[in-house]
Amino acid sequence: MRDWKKTATDWELIISGVTAVAGEKPEDVAVVGAQNGSIIYTLSATPIVTKILATVSKHIASIANDYLDFELKREELRRSRMMSDAIEKDLKRQEDERRANGKALILEAVKGIVPNAKPEEVAKLEKAVDRHIKFSEDGGDVDFVLPPELDEESDEYDEELAQTVDDVRDLIQDYRAEVQKTKLLTYVEDEDEDEDDDDDDEDAS
Repeated sequence: MRDWKKTATDWELIISGVTAVAGEKPEDVAVVGAQNGSIIYTLSATPIVTKILATVSKHIASIANDYLDFELKREELRRSRMMSDAIEKDLKRQEDERRANGKALILEAVKGIVPNAKPEEVAKLEKAVDRHIKFSEDGGDVDFVLPPELDEESDEYDEELAQTVDDVRDLIQDYRAEVQKTKLLTYVEDEDEDEDDDDDDEDAS
């Protein structure tokens, strides 16, 4: 069973890495539900922090999908008795390469949001990304409270801020679409395991 208390601590470090690169404070990001195996971000942070978090999570959801896809390939090869040490080694190489490429994309995307980030801040973010990847690949669930669109009729309406909020909303929707793919892959994996159990039962009878 996962130690969700440790997970909550990990997420504090992740938030620290993300807020550092944004020039904000970790306490400006509310994280709830860690003890239940899910993390929910609220928009108490500035929109730029949430934009970075959503960008990172979107890409990491894609990495988690790749991880599950490779797990399914391994399982399929094992069931068909086609798995060999050479094939398994090559799959591991491909998986590591895909993960490294995904991580590089994340860092580039964040640098696009905060181009003036200092090298030490980017290094801290990189460690946060590593923790985020591990959490997602282990089946951790993350979601965001979708920020409301800004009212153009309001006296306090700010066009630049409104664009950032719109970007955040789009990123969160993209992220949720990636998470849905993960759930579908997990469902397929669970079905395969059930079929294997049924076959074992038949062999035993």
